[in-house]
Amino acid sequence: IHLDVQQPAPAPTGLKAEPGNGQIALKWIAPSLPEGIELLGYNLYRRLAKRPFPMVPVNVKPLQETQLLDRGLDNGRAYEYRVSALVSTGTQQLESMASPGVLMTPQ
Repeated sequence: IHLDVQQPAPAPTGLKAEPGNGQIALKWIAPSLPEGIELLGYNLYRRLAKRPFPMVPVNVKPLQETQLLDRGLDNGRAYEYRVSALVSTGTQQLESMASPGVLMTPQ
């Protein structure tokens, strides 16, 4: 058996959130990727405060921008977000570790 060991891709950084009425605006900074690794997009994960993060991201397809407006949220309820990068290296597609979380409550 031969297994290729891959170094995890770096996570996006600088995740910031800004509350709104029933929504939260999110922005992050794209990771610097080593040569030979192609960025395919991002996955955004959301949880209610103090609950586990789901295995499935908020987005259906990889996000192509470094920002998202998450709508339809409950005002006064705290949400926590993390973002990860989806990359391609050779024939493999990998997901980076998630960024540190950011907690925000829509107003």
